[in-house]
Amino acid sequence: MKKFLHKKKGQISILIILSLIPLFTLFAFVVNIGMLVNAKIALQNAADLAAYAGAATQARQLTHISHVNYQMRQTYKKFLFKLYVIGSMSQKCYPGNSPAAGCGSFADQSPYNWANPGGIGFPGVPAVCLTLSRDSNPCQLGRAVPLVQAVSCISMMDPACSVLANAAAAIQEIQNASCKGNSVANFEAATHWLYATDVNSEFRSTEALRGLVTEVGLVTEELIHRARITTLQSYVNEPAKAGLTNRQISRLMDGLDQARVERTVLSFNTAYFNLNHDVFNPDSIIFSELMPDGGGLYLEDIKPSFEVPVVLMDGQNPAAGCNLKLEFLRANPIVGVYSTENTHVFYAVKLQAKAKLLFNPFPFGNPDGEGIELTAYSAAKPFGSRIGPALPTSAFVRDQPAVINSSSGATLPKPIPYLGLTEGATQTDMYTAGVLRNLYGTIRPDPIDFVSFQEIDRGLKAAILPDEIEVGKYNIPVDVENLFQGDPLGKMVSYYQGGNSEYTFWAPIVPPGGNISEVKDKIKAGIEDNISFSTTGAVGPAIGAVGSAIVTVDSDLEQARPVLALTLINRIEGYMNSTLRNSANYNVARMLNPLTALTLTPPPNIPGKQINPRILATSYVTDHDPKYYNAGRDGYSVKHIPFRMLLQTPGKLANLTGTTSWQAVRDNMKGEKPELLKLAH
Repeated sequence: MKKFLHKKKGQISILIILSLIPLFTLFAFVVNIGMLVNAKIALQNAADLAAYAGAATQARQLTHISHVNYQMRQTYKKFLFKLYVIGSMSQKCYPGNSPAAGCGSFADQSPYNWANPGGIGFPGVPAVCLTLSRDSNPCQLGRAVPLVQAVSCISMMDPACSVLANAAAAIQEIQNASCKGNSVANFEAATHWLYATDVNSEFRSTEALRGLVTEVGLVTEELIHRARITTLQSYVNEPAKAGLTNRQISRLMDGLDQARVERTVLSFNTAYFNLNHDVFNPDSIIFSELMPDGGGLYLEDIKPSFEVPVVLMDGQNPAAGCNLKLEFLRANPIVGVYSTENTHVFYAVKLQAKAKLLFNPFPFGNPDGEGIELTAYSAAKPFGSRIGPALPTSAFVRDQPAVINSSSGATLPKPIPYLGLTEGATQTDMYTAGVLRNLYGTIRPDPIDFVSFQEIDRGLKAAILPDEIEVGKYNIPVDVENLFQGDPLGKMVSYYQGGNSEYTFWAPIVPPGGNISEVKDKIKAGIEDNISFSTTGAVGPAIGAVGSAIVTVDSDLEQARPVLALTLINRIEGYMNSTLRNSANYNVARMLNPLTALTLTPPPNIPGKQINPRILATSYVTDHDPKYYNAGRDGYSVKHIPFRMLLQTPGKLANLTGTTSWQAVRDNMKGEKPELLKLAH
């Protein structure tokens, strides 16, 4: 019996050993599951952060586009200030001038009719007409200036008559020169305001013009702004990159244009450095950006066509006198952009990495022993960056009958540059007497003959004050920190650091490594297409003289086309080598605080201008159409979104793929983005 029992000793140990295997397997399974769940959560968090970082980069780029777009509107407002104030303030009844006979009174909300007294109604429009002398003001005339007529006599028989005839001819020549000189000045000022490519332009025949032509022309500056927007748009629409590793990211960072790959690099690094490399093999991290084909930011230009009235004086026919004429410089500038219905900006990522397990006896999924590969997806979308509304060209142009002939008073409808400051039943615009009076007051508080550079600068700052109609429709950066110290609003985004009134951001005219030739050709064509002159009167082509050279309208502009275009191209090339830090250059855009004019003494009080920083900073106005704005603060925000929302956005993706149904969109995407389709179920 004892022998039998002795033979059975240790049998329980076999059972215990056999039971330990499943217990250990169960323990390893529980531990692995816990580690996998933790690793999956960590990977998903890293993917979420990466998507957020990428979308935040897009949001910042969209905000920069919105700010350049607002600069385009500011540029247009500065041009209107030059035309409506500098060019027109010499008219006899201009609001703010000393009251003249027949002018009447202009209440703040009354319109100004731009007509000198006398029944003819000349010029009838805001027109470029400058006063260059303390002794005469041709802009206040309503009819031709009589010229001294030569006396007819026989010199041999009447020496006194001969002397008188010579004197009359000399006086007539002086009168004619003065007549032509005014035409030249007006023509050169208007041409500079529209087309000048440099502040040192040659369009300065008289000393009096030097204070009036201190900026680049409208058409030229808007083309430069548009080139910057094109660059920023290319950053937002940078194609998705797939299968990136840490080594490949390092190569991307060595490229010329860091801004182009900023979204990808920042997003990858956000994921890479938020993963525990003791859990995930860093060499196994693979990063891919996911975007539907055809998605992105789509922009359209706002390009009104208008004609700028210029007062010319012709004395070619002495019997008719020095005759006043209106001619028109044509322009078709880009004054803004807007995003189309096809715009669909978001950022999605796919993140793959191999997680290391404490116990991993299973060969499947881990042939190289580096861990089990996990995958996470995430998507985010930028919000709040209002590029600007799709305004019709009628918001920038007004059809106005213009007086063409001072003697006959004949009229012809012409599209005149224009801007409304408010909207509704009591609309305030650039024709409103109170607006003109107060803009005029910023440069000419006391009657003087010529305006200085400092006064022009005051007026331009007042002109770019935000209009009430802009609130809620544009992204207007204001210095809220300095204006609201201690206020919760002061904790918002601040663009103007250290009391600086200029906001600087990266917006190259041509990105580093980009094709500058294409941009040059586009800008050159843009200038040449804009430069034209509308000849409507019966006056001959000669309009004035510079020295001994006769300046003609058509030939002068014809010669100016290639010269102006070449000058601008040279200026752009000069930007490339510029080291200036106090001005805009090839790569950097600078934006003046739109409320800088509030620091002027006395501060301007212009009807239709909004100077409340709180309203401008939040851009929240409940009575505006909600499609124009997102309620909230200036700047941008980012939100995580589900993939289904990306793929089922009505009217977006379907239009881009040329299909009309969601099922057709899914069919078109099969084989190209299977991971998106899988998650859309």
